[in-house]
Amino acid sequence: MATFYGNVEDMVRDLLSKAQSQEEHCRSSLESYEEQVKALRRQADDGSVALANAASEHSQLEVLRRERRAQVQDVNGEADREVATCGQQLADFDATICSAKKLKEEMGPLAGEGVFMADCEVGDWVRGPCNETCGEHGIQEMTREVVTSVGPNPKCPALKFMRACNRKPCPVDGVMGHWEPWSGCSRACGGGTRSRHRSVISQAKHGGLPVAETMQEQLCNTQACDQDCLLADWTPFGNCSKVCNRGHTSRTRKVIRPPLGEGTCPDERSADRLHTLPCAKEACDKLTPPLSPTAKCTEKLDVALVLDVSGSVGAVSVEKLKLFTKSITDRMVLEPAVGATLGLVYYGSKASVASPLTGVSAEVISSIATVVWQQDSTNTAQALGVTRGLFEQKGRAAAKQVAIVVTDGMPESSFLTGVEVGRLKEQGVRLVFVAVGKSVSQQVLRRWASWPWEENVVAVNTYGELDEKKVTEVLANICGQALA
Repeated sequence: MATFYGNVEDMVRDLLSKAQSQEEHCRSSLESYEEQVKALRRQADDGSVALANAASEHSQLEVLRRERRAQVQDVNGEADREVATCGQQLADFDATICSAKKLKEEMGPLAGEGVFMADCEVGDWVRGPCNETCGEHGIQEMTREVVTSVGPNPKCPALKFMRACNRKPCPVDGVMGHWEPWSGCSRACGGGTRSRHRSVISQAKHGGLPVAETMQEQLCNTQACDQDCLLADWTPFGNCSKVCNRGHTSRTRKVIRPPLGEGTCPDERSADRLHTLPCAKEACDKLTPPLSPTAKCTEKLDVALVLDVSGSVGAVSVEKLKLFTKSITDRMVLEPAVGATLGLVYYGSKASVASPLTGVSAEVISSIATVVWQQDSTNTAQALGVTRGLFEQKGRAAAKQVAIVVTDGMPESSFLTGVEVGRLKEQGVRLVFVAVGKSVSQQVLRRWASWPWEENVVAVNTYGELDEKKVTEVLANICGQALA
């Protein structure tokens, strides 16, 4: 009835947990949607502002374009008028010369032998190079040649003169400062930008090269935000986990870089990160040379024996359980400094500590007598919680921690037991289960036991089978190669 009641409570807790999980999922989803809506609204507002600014700028540019077009038309009109005036003046000068020539011809001898400017016809002016490209002292020589002349001493206009040229300020290039270091990237992934700036020391003058850009931007962190984790190479295969009764050797791959965003990473027990091979396949009693039936565990361990003495065990089986405990104690080298320490917890509806972790065999053996049969339910969860306290109080940092649970029935609450199992595993404790009889679910024990379950679940039919051979099997599981 206690187990049935515990199963009902487990179902209630499971439903409450699922409801809480769904509520949390809905809450986080709503928060995410609200953030997305806010972001879209901000983008819409920014777009509206940008559109208004663009429309205003377009209107201003249109007004400026009309003003510039009017200015160009005025300048073109003025230029046309000036060209027409110059053309008219040249035509007037040509007509005057023609009239003077005709008048001289009509006067004949009466005109005398005076010099007439029109008797000498010259070509166009030819401009020589300017001696300066800019500044205040540029001079250019203008020359022309006589094309035709009349008489021995014709009067010709000047054939050469000097005029100022390039009298303008020299161009001064703009001067820029040095680039500052690049700023940090705006995004850690998915393509961000970074920028750098430089200052203008002096602006360009008089047509010099203008200053260049004062800011540069470039893409950075273009890798995708969603990336799978990066795994290291395989490590070498380690030693065999056991000296007999079939163990395993394994190699692993560590995570060099964790996944990013929606990226994934294989579980540490998956084939991508864990590769195991069987080893030590021979039975312990068939080794060559054979393993002694009284072989001792010499590994540095902190071991807690957790004994189920609930009502289903019975008084006779409790005594056999004590003998099993004494055999385990006798076959472990207990030494606080370099050997193992051993603690003892027994439980029914309530868990009690018979012995804390100690390296003195006599203390453990004397505490076995305090273990008594409790004619009530099976509170495995509390027993595991008390065991966790043993390791927290006197566990050694350099020692491996192992909890060996011997039970013949399912706990009152599988849910609470599973919680305590998880806490012990998070603490680094290895969980070994010795299942007596058929009332214990092997499937559940395989889930609760440490990996690999084949080396952490030992099954016997009755408490009478907890003999020295079974003790050897348990010690071979937890001691590895340190069983001799």
